[in-house]
Amino acid sequence: MSQQQVKNNTLFRNEVYVLTTMIIGTALKFLVSMQYARILSPTLFGEFVLTLQILDFLKPFNQWGVFYALTYYVPYYLENNAMNYLRGFLIWMWRRVFTLSGVAIIIGIIMAAFGYYLFFLRPETTKQFHLFFFLIWLIPLKVCAGLLNNLLNANKNYLAATISTRIIFFLLLNLFLFTIYINLGNIAVPLVWVIAAYCLSLVLIILVQQVVLVKSFRRTIIRFKPKYNIPDWNKKSNQMFLMGSVLSAINMVDMLMLKLLGKNSYELGILAAIFAVLLPLVLVNQVIKIVISPLIAPIMDHKEYPKLQKIINNTNLYKTLVLICVAALLIVFGKTILGLFGKEYIAYYPQFLLAMLGAVIYSLFDFSQMILTYGEHVEITDKLLVAQLGCIILLDVLLIPAYQLTGAIAAIVSGEVMISVLSLYYVKKFHPIKPLSVI
Repeated sequence: MSQQQVKNNTLFRNEVYVLTTMIIGTALKFLVSMQYARILSPTLFGEFVLTLQILDFLKPFNQWGVFYALTYYVPYYLENNAMNYLRGFLIWMWRRVFTLSGVAIIIGIIMAAFGYYLFFLRPETTKQFHLFFFLIWLIPLKVCAGLLNNLLNANKNYLAATISTRIIFFLLLNLFLFTIYINLGNIAVPLVWVIAAYCLSLVLIILVQQVVLVKSFRRTIIRFKPKYNIPDWNKKSNQMFLMGSVLSAINMVDMLMLKLLGKNSYELGILAAIFAVLLPLVLVNQVIKIVISPLIAPIMDHKEYPKLQKIINNTNLYKTLVLICVAALLIVFGKTILGLFGKEYIAYYPQFLLAMLGAVIYSLFDFSQMILTYGEHVEITDKLLVAQLGCIILLDVLLIPAYQLTGAIAAIVSGEVMISVLSLYYVKKFHPIKPLSVI
C-alpha cells in the first residue's frame, strides 16, 4: 500500500471516528434541547437559547480572531516541525486571550450590577434583558473551552476533542437537567438551576480538555525556546476577527430579529426547536471542518491542488450520501420529532421543511468557504459573510412583520443560498479546484 493510500485511509478513519462520536453527541444535544423545552416555557426556552447565541456573538471580541488563526498556524508549524514558533504562538495566543478575558470579566461585573439594579428598581425592563446581564461573564469560559478544543483538533486529537465537547459535556448537562426535571415541582425558579447546570458542565469540560492537552501536546513543545512572529500573527488574527464576528452574528441574527419584530414571543422557542431538530444536517459539516480544516492551510501553501482535490472528492461522496439519508429521515419523521418538544411545535412542520432546505444547500457548498478562508483569500470570505448578514437583516425587516416565523426562516435560507453560490464562484475563479466534485 502506497504512502498516499495510507494517508487517505487514515483520513477516512478519522472522519468515521469523529462522525460516530458526533452522532452520539448530536443525539445528546438534541436531548438537552428537548429538556430545555420541557423545563422552560416556549418563550423562556427561546430567550435562553437566544442569550447563548448572543454570548457566542460576543466571543470573537474575547479572542479577536485567535480561533481561526490557531487553525491556520498550529497545523502549519506542526507540518514544518517549527516547534519554536509553535510554542511562541501558543504563548502569544494565551496572553492575548487572558488579557481580553480580563476586560470581558470587568464588563460582565458592570453589566451584572446594572442588571441587579434593573431587577429591583425596573422589573419590567429586566424581563427582557436579565439573562444577558447575568450571563455575560460566561464568555471567557466559552472562549477557553473553544480554544482548547481547537488545539486538540489542530494536533489531530480529533477523538479527544469531540468526545470531550460533544459527548462528555452534553452527557453531564443531560444528567443535571434530568435531575432538575424530576424535581421540577420543588423548584421555584427552574431557569436558575438550568443556568447552573450549563455553567458546571462547561467548567468540568475545560478541566477534562486541559488534562488531555497537558498529556498529549504540551510535552512535545515545552523543551523548545519560543520564537515569535507577532506582526504576522496579529495580521492573520485581525483578518480572521471580522469573519468570526460576522459568522457569530449570522448564527444569532434570525432569532434576534424575530424577537424584535415578531408578534408571538413563543415562536422564538419554535425556531430554537427547529434548529435543534436540524442538528443532524449541521453535524455533517462540523465533522468535515474538524478533520479537513487543519489540512487545508499546509496543502494550499504548497499548492498541492491534486492532493486537496482528492480529499474533496472522497469527502463529498460520503457527505452527499449521508445528507440524502438524513434529509429523507427528517422529511418522514420530522413532524414526530417536533412533537417531542410539545404538541404546539407540530404545527410548524412546513417551516421546518423550509429551514431544512437551506441547511442541505449550505452543507453541499460549504467546502468552497473553507477553501477561500484557508487559501489566502480570507478577505473575500469576510466580504461574502458581511453581504450574507446584510441580506438576512434586510429580508428579516421586510418579511418578519408580515410572515413572522416563516419570514425569518426564508431570510436565513436566502442568505445561505447566496453565500453558497458566491463562494463557489470565487473558488473557481482563484483556484484550480472543483469543490462539488465527487469523482
